[in-house]
Amino acid sequence: MDERFRRIPPSRRNRPDLFLLGATVLLVILGIAAMASISDARVAMGREPGAILGKHLTRLGLGILLCIAGALIPVNAWQHYAKGFLLAALALLLFSVLPRFGLGIEGVHVARNGAYRWIHMGSLSLMPGELFKVALVMWLSHFLSLTRIRPERLKDLLYPVILCGTAVLFFILQPALSTAAGVISVAAAMLYLAGGPTPRLRVLACGGVAVVGSLMLLSASSSSLATHAPEASETTGLGVIRASEESPPLLTYVRGRLREYVFPWKWSPRRLCYHARQSLIALGFGGLTGQGLGNGRHSYGRLPESHTDYPLAAIGEELGLLGTTVVVVAWSVIFLRGMRIARNAAHLYSFLLAAGLTLNLALFAVANAAVVTALVPVTGQGMPLVSYGGVGTAVNLFSIGVIDAVNRSKT
Repeated sequence: MDERFRRIPPSRRNRPDLFLLGATVLLVILGIAAMASISDARVAMGREPGAILGKHLTRLGLGILLCIAGALIPVNAWQHYAKGFLLAALALLLFSVLPRFGLGIEGVHVARNGAYRWIHMGSLSLMPGELFKVALVMWLSHFLSLTRIRPERLKDLLYPVILCGTAVLFFILQPALSTAAGVISVAAAMLYLAGGPTPRLRVLACGGVAVVGSLMLLSASSSSLATHAPEASETTGLGVIRASEESPPLLTYVRGRLREYVFPWKWSPRRLCYHARQSLIALGFGGLTGQGLGNGRHSYGRLPESHTDYPLAAIGEELGLLGTTVVVVAWSVIFLRGMRIARNAAHLYSFLLAAGLTLNLALFAVANAAVVTALVPVTGQGMPLVSYGGVGTAVNLFSIGVIDAVNRSKT
């Protein structure tokens, strides 16, 4: 056993981490409250009754089952399937970008705001990027813990670099550049935690910061948000039109979005900064205690994509600073408990698995909060465990279950 790791006394094993699970339940409940409010607003606007809340609860049910499965299945079992999961997720990523090569399948590949991030199968839709993030963490944990692998040797890291580079290329083609930036960040952190060559990693980090910064800017051009305010056109007199579903060039609007990020309050309803402004206005309206559940005006179309990308703004308007503080505290608890579980792991594989899954959750939560508060350009990333459910919600709950399994593992 690696001397960096120590076993926790058996008396402290086989116990679920109540702080981790409690914070998770709290975030899920806040997400349900936000979806219920937004769903009621859409019913009042004459849209499909209960569409958002009903589907969200259904997918949460699937996520809870996966969370239980992740918590009950022995941690070591995932090592045997890690490579297969990774290759399957990579294949799904390749399949999702086939339209970029003129090989799209009607009804399966459907562009949403110019991005091919989903694979549709009847009434079901699959987001390969969410599956790949978890599959990569599982495979890297297994690969870097092999006795023949020495992370301090650059040649042993060639295989992970090639796989990550291939995945990043597919994300750029979707495009989902903020996801690419997150994958790079999590992979780099895991290489460092595994004992990668620190001096060389410092040199690579300088280039990585520039790359991640560029990806954050480019991600604005591939945001799941429209370049206009699609929902606002139905409820406001701003003259905003619905965005086209056709696929635009990959690097469109980069300069404009950077300009609008630097000058977010310059009045121009057709520009994307509409989202940033409305998010900040919603948070401002919330004050200290909020307008009350169901009383948020921005749920009525003023804030586009409020159920996917901006549920934190909806919570801030209805529950105020107290509500957003609860979200921040809950995520802080998940991060600290997850890293504590990783630190107390019995071996390197469990350490990397718990740390990687924790970082994967916390990184995208911080990215979403930064977008909602206009600290970074729009990225189109939802808030894990809070945003409208789908594959992402199910996978994130599964990650929580696996982290708790590491906590309860005896070996």
